Amino acid sequence: MRLPVHTLRHALKVYCGMFLRFSGWCTARNHQQHYRCWSSSVGSKQSIEDVATYIKHHASNILVMVGAGLSTASGIPDFRSPGTGLYDNLQKYDLPYPEAIFDIQFFMMDPRPFFALAQELYPGVNYKPNAAHHFLKLLHDEGKLQMVYTQNIDGLERLAGIPEEKLVEAHGSFATASCTLCGMRHEAAMVKQAIVEGNVPIMCEAAKCKVYPFAGIADAMGRKTPRVLINLNAVGSFGSRDSDVVLEGDIVENVKKLTSALGWEEKLNILEEGYSTRTIPNEE
Repeated sequence: MRLPVHTLRHALKVYCGMFLRFSGWCTARNHQQHYRCWSSSVGSKQSIEDVATYIKHHASNILVMVGAGLSTASGIPDFRSPGTGLYDNLQKYDLPYPEAIFDIQFFMMDPRPFFALAQELYPGVNYKPNAAHHFLKLLHDEGKLQMVYTQNIDGLERLAGIPEEKLVEAHGSFATASCTLCGMRHEAAMVKQAIVEGNVPIMCEAAKCKVYPFAGIADAMGRKTPRVLINLNAVGSFGSRDSDVVLEGDIVENVKKLTSALGWEEKLNILEEGYSTRTIPNEE
């Protein structure tokens, strides 16, 4: 599934955490009724309890967009934070410039820095999903999740159990691997073993082998569509609409508060406790 380019502009400048877009109505006739319920319950008060009430009683198709802020609680650094971001800590890879580690032209000349980073970030090896990832799975289990759009390449949404058909990995992931020259698809298990054990670069087995980001989607929503931003700080256009709710602060802490308000604490605990990094969903 590909996103139209015009909806993706300026995403990295906007999304760091998690954004929920609600569509709880089934017909145009009751659209206004649900909007009035949302706007009257929220108004100028941006409360977790109000969001929980709306999720529980009205929302049935929740679209979620997530970025690097969701994974920082799992210990994975974001890209651009001064001092702690990934791009500020790549000197050990001896790169001409930080972004070169994801540049296909540089990769073709020297793939070792990318594979070294991949060894550190490979899903389920050094990092695991946090409560916010499991909350997304809980939304799915409760029949309220429409789709998860993620900028992250760490695969933690998959590890938390989000089905592939409900997941759009806008910047790719480690779930599949194809040759950069011939396009031949390779078994994920083989690629994982090679990366984790340091047996890289990985050579193609074929006998004859030779960004837009996406945050603009949020602004494309109808102005009466309820939007919730869960992030450390308010970003982008959030807070400019009467139907917006901005939950600032620690993402995992706010997600747990929202889970508590929904009465889903025990279910979330079960998901967290039952998680295992021994297998990767959808691995071939």
